Amino acid sequence: MTDLDFDGTDELIVGNLFGEVRYFDRQGMDWTEISGRLDGVAADQNAAPAFADLDYDGDADLILGNYAGTFHYFENKTPVSAGKPDTGIPPAKFRLTGVRPNPFNSVTNLEVSLPESGDLQFAWFDLLGRKLQHRLLPDRKSGIIRLKISMDSRYAGGVYLFKIQFSNGSVQQQITGKLVYLK
Repeated sequence: MTDLDFDGTDELIVGNLFGEVRYFDRQGMDWTEISGRLDGVAADQNAAPAFADLDYDGDADLILGNYAGTFHYFENKTPVSAGKPDTGIPPAKFRLTGVRPNPFNSVTNLEVSLPESGDLQFAWFDLLGRKLQHRLLPDRKSGIIRLKISMDSRYAGGVYLFKIQFSNGSVQQQITGKLVYLK
């Protein structure tokens, strides 16, 4: 499950024993199957979908595992420009849309969707709660924001925690998560 079309809601791809792959879109609290969306996607027995940004272009690509232990890769061709979807529709809610790659070696990107303009604060910590870095990003426009994290030789390999806060005067929200740094 991931937001494949950048509309602020998750889509669900499911596979079955017979190698069929189906696409469902969330509409409110309901899931609706969308036919034709996966035309040309060939799967094998026991199709098992997963998502990752294998081509590092800012969107989730489809990987279909199968009974034989192999997989098929399908690139997500939904257009993304300047960190914001070409639809011009802002995301529906403030949320983390990706940490790619994670685990990582020296550089990773966190992607956050902003439903409206506001200020972002980003901080990351070691497991003892010590703040290692803090950034204030004022006046960000709605859309998808990419935060680049670079680690250097000062930091040991291991697990780190991050916190991203959004505020626009009347609303304050935060997201937390973890990063795995491989040195």
